[in-house]
This record gives sequence, structure tokens and C-alpha cells, in this order.
Amino acid sequence: MMAHTHMLFALLFALFPIRFLEYHPSPEVLAAATFASILPDVDHPKSMLGRILLPVSLLLNATVGHRTLTHSLAGFSIAIILAYLTTISLGLSAAAYVAFTLGYASHILADMLNDAGVALMYPFEKRRYSILPRRWGIKTESQSEHAIATVLAVVVASQLIRTVL
Repeated sequence: MMAHTHMLFALLFALFPIRFLEYHPSPEVLAAATFASILPDVDHPKSMLGRILLPVSLLLNATVGHRTLTHSLAGFSIAIILAYLTTISLGLSAAAYVAFTLGYASHILADMLNDAGVALMYPFEKRRYSILPRRWGIKTESQSEHAIATVLAVVVASQLIRTVL
């Protein structure tokens, strides 16, 4: 998936609990979800974050490859532990931490819709997991992904408008 599709998925995930938790999404919460949504792709040198952190991206890509460690349950666990420590040390809100967690998880789930899947159990198992059968998997930058991103943009925009009004 492309960065903007991941961001939209993350915003949808971050906005979803609003009805149940009765909170208004602050810029801090939206930023945490958005940043977390692109963080797993730091292992790909051509990704948005990979280009910014190129030395880190090249190292990760050369040692573990794309959609392995950063897209696994182990990588997710490391990321949310570091996010928790960051939340405490910077005095960020619990809502921002939850949004970060949901944003990161949304990235992994969205990539599981892709035909290539993710190595969810890496480093213990290299098998790639997908939600959809391979022939129905959504290819990156395909018309299917663009259609999904358009629908997500409408839903996220309508949800943001509802929370403001």
C-alpha cells in the first residue's frame, strides 16, 4: 500500500473509538496515528519514511528485508513499548499512545490485504500471511488501492466533520 492509503487507514482506526470513548481527536492524536501508519515501511528505502531515514532503511532492508521485522508481531511489540516510553518521557496523552498503537496495527492489517502479505511471525517464521487469497490481493498503486483510498478519504473526512460539529 502507498503511504497515503496507510495514513487514511490509521486515521480511520484512530477515529473509530471516538464514539465509544467520547473524546475529540487532538492534533497530537492524529499525528501519532499518522506517523505510526508509515513507520513499518522504514524497512523500504523508497518509502516516504525510508527516504527520510535512508541509512536506517538501507540497513533494515539489507539485513531483514521488506515486510518482515517491522511488519511482524515482534516489531509491533517493540514499537509500542518504545512508544509507551516516549509517551511517558515526553508527557504525551494516553490517547496519543492508543492512536500510535492503532496506527501501527492498521499498517500491518492493510498490508495483509496486499497480495504479498506480511511475515507476521518473523523472526520465528518467514511465512507471509494475507487476509485475502493471493489472486484477490490488492496490489500497491493499483486501481483497487486507489478506489479503497478514495472511500477511506470520504469516510475519514465525514468522521472528522462529525467530531467537529
